[in-house]
Parts: sequence; C-alpha cells; structure tokens
Amino acid sequence: MHRPGRTQPRPRNNPADAVSTRPASGYSEFVFSNWSAFTPLNYFFEALALAAFVVEAWAFGDALARPSHAYPAAGKRTKPLWLIITGVSAVIGLGYAAYVKNMSVIQILPVAAFVAAAVYLTDVRPKLKEIGSSRNSGPQQHMGPYGPW
Repeated sequence: MHRPGRTQPRPRNNPADAVSTRPASGYSEFVFSNWSAFTPLNYFFEALALAAFVVEAWAFGDALARPSHAYPAAGKRTKPLWLIITGVSAVIGLGYAAYVKNMSVIQILPVAAFVAAAVYLTDVRPKLKEIGSSRNSGPQQHMGPYGPW
C-alpha cells in the first residue's frame, strides 16, 4: 500500500526485467559472439578458428579442382571420398568459426576437421601435383599463348 508523501520502494532485481543482449542493429549475435566478454585470448582463438576455416576451405576447393583420374593414379582414395572429407571439415570449420560463443577452446570436432584438411594438403595434394606434372615429363618446353618458344 502506498502512503502519500512517501517514495515508492525500489523494485527488486528481476531477471525477467533484464535488458536484451541483442545488438541495436537487429542482427543476431553470429560472427563475433559476445563483444563485452572478449579478451585478447578470445580474439586469438577467434582468429585461429577463422584461419583454420580458410585452410579447410582451401583443401575443399583444391580437391574439387583436381581431376578424378589423378586420385587412384597417385595411390590415394577416390575423389568423392576426399570431397566428402574436406567438405565436412570445411562445414565444421565454418560452424566453429562463426559461432564460438560459450564453447570450449579445444573441442574434438574442429581439431579433427583441421587435421583432415591438413592431411589432404600435406599428403594427397603433392601426389596429385606430381601426377599432373608428370604428363609433361618430356623435354621441358615453355608454352606461350601461340605454342612453344
């Protein structure tokens, strides 16, 4: 009951009355998840996740660009299998890089995704490049726009 001449008591802190953490722009918190809680270490891991995604996307793009016949010729698994491996690793990397909020720094899926991309880039890709360059293994000729020179 309110008595005249007296001030209203302050309401107690109610969690339901809390201000929304949604940015004023109306966009959801997607890429850089929680700006107020970021420390230099958080920025480092965010940059590391983005760098890992770039490597995973590079591995997927390279696997996509190589010809199908080069994989068995190099003694490696088939192109569709490497596309699945590198594609899934790129999707996991994108998910982790885009939404790092409240996640542990080291989780098994992003690490496994990066390892899969690294295996492709360090083991499979050099063998595929050898197969591609062995076609021209005769005398080295410099090719110009209109033929050898």
